[in-house]
Amino acid sequence: MSDDLTTLVTGLAERAKQAARVLAAASTDEKNAVLRRAAEALRGAPGDRVLEANAKDMVAAKGMGLSKAMLDRLELEALDPFIREKEVLEVGAGTGLIMQGLAEKARYIVGIDISAGMLKGASSRGFDVAQGSATDLPFDSGRFDLAYSFKVLAHVPEIERALLEMSRVLKPGGYLVAEFYNARSMRWLAKRLGGPGKISEQRTEAEVFTRWDTPDQIRGYLPDDVAFVGWRGVRVFTPAALAFRIPGANTVLPTIESRAMSSPLARFGGFLIAVCQKRY
Repeated sequence: MSDDLTTLVTGLAERAKQAARVLAAASTDEKNAVLRRAAEALRGAPGDRVLEANAKDMVAAKGMGLSKAMLDRLELEALDPFIREKEVLEVGAGTGLIMQGLAEKARYIVGIDISAGMLKGASSRGFDVAQGSATDLPFDSGRFDLAYSFKVLAHVPEIERALLEMSRVLKPGGYLVAEFYNARSMRWLAKRLGGPGKISEQRTEAEVFTRWDTPDQIRGYLPDDVAFVGWRGVRVFTPAALAFRIPGANTVLPTIESRAMSSPLARFGGFLIAVCQKRY
């Protein structure tokens, strides 16, 4: 990493930590005032389209696949220490893209999702799947070495029950890896500034239950029978997918995000992953 880039990343990290501390201590009215001033300052600036992108821009950026590819790769990287020759469960498997990235290393992997339509995609990739809810897993207790969930738990209202279920199906010493949306991140700020994005022609993100949690809140959700191991932070420096439209970002961002994921900066990741271990 060049000296200039190191200086830039260090400066961003310090500003992110300072902003998180200030926002944590602020009242709701103070937070809203800060967000309004930030939005006004961004209007007309060269980077305003990153944080104030409309739905059309967001779809176009996702079409490039760069942000999602980085997100998936970092999530797989977070799982790598726990999957080799293990019995694995994905909660919220969708079409099986993450399972596909783990298949060659895990001894066995199965996915559960509430959507039968999504599971058809995972089944077509050759994976065992089951339809069901994160809060009522259709598996015996103590079956798996690893239970993980990405991009799902933030949309589950009964989060403590879902985590209890993930812990229940783990063997003693097994790992629970759970991803949350971080309320102490630049991604949260970008969402507040940009407003709800479109998820279909008729619906926006505002119509979907979504919970943004602080690191302390996340630790409060954890069952008593698991021990917190540490954080993995995904998208520490990438507030929105449109960041990949910045020249050179497709080269720089994956590198610095990979290095930040397991660093002290992890707790500022837009997608915050709690790594826990089932007590013996």
